[in-house]
Amino acid sequence: MQVKDDSPALDATDAGHRSVGLVVKISLTIIFVITFSVVTTALLTFFNLSRSYSEINQSRYLVLANNLRNDLQFSINVGISLNELTNAQALVESTARRYEDVRLLRIVDVKQSILFDANEKLIGSDVSYQDAQRTSLQKEKAMSLQTKALDLLVMDVMDQFGGKAGELHIGYDRNMTDSYLYESARYLLQHAGLSISFVGVLVLIIVYLMTWKFRWRLGRMQLALDGLMHDSSHDPHEVVTEGNLEENYHAFHEKTQELLYSFDATHQKLEQLERGDVNG
Repeated sequence: MQVKDDSPALDATDAGHRSVGLVVKISLTIIFVITFSVVTTALLTFFNLSRSYSEINQSRYLVLANNLRNDLQFSINVGISLNELTNAQALVESTARRYEDVRLLRIVDVKQSILFDANEKLIGSDVSYQDAQRTSLQKEKAMSLQTKALDLLVMDVMDQFGGKAGELHIGYDRNMTDSYLYESARYLLQHAGLSISFVGVLVLIIVYLMTWKFRWRLGRMQLALDGLMHDSSHDPHEVVTEGNLEENYHAFHEKTQELLYSFDATHQKLEQLERGDVNG
């Protein structure tokens, strides 16, 4: 009874598995680098967008605060003190109605007591912003405060002698900014994931084709060298010698053997790399 030798088929299957393993290793390395680059770019884009949007949003309210302060200071320069302004409460209320996103609008004296407020019930009470983070805006001569729910701008109101008569406070809801930044982060994350997925599939295909072509060329080279060694294995004395033909034949034979040994070593290294036996 004859036993069928399945070793060539098993070797081909094992080589195929090793080839797939090599493709996966190379592809994962490239995909990791691409993922790191895409994530870093997305984070930098988000931080720049967050800063730019906050600055633009803040500039809008700075313009509003400057206009209100100029109106108040113009009235004070006429000779009326800040707490005696008859049109200040109406000015505050009309501005608050015009800008619906303004959540707080008030004028306080130097002792931080509210003189005029969009919410008349708070007039006369003291101002207190607990756990507020303060940032000086020296260029605009203002102060930026951040509470848990509001972003505030504080501007000094000066009298006709250049002294401080009080402060103008404008607060706007930070939820709009947070909502916009959340949507922006979700958009960047979604497109970064799609980009990484698309590039990952593309890298797998390209690496597979490259490794397959490389192995195909190695196979062709091995067949060519085997055939060359077979053709050159006969006795060199059978070759008709003219001049130094025999000497050249021996040199050619030695170089061919060296090339074949080098090819076998390269092939073994490739198989070790596919199996993951090579460290470093």
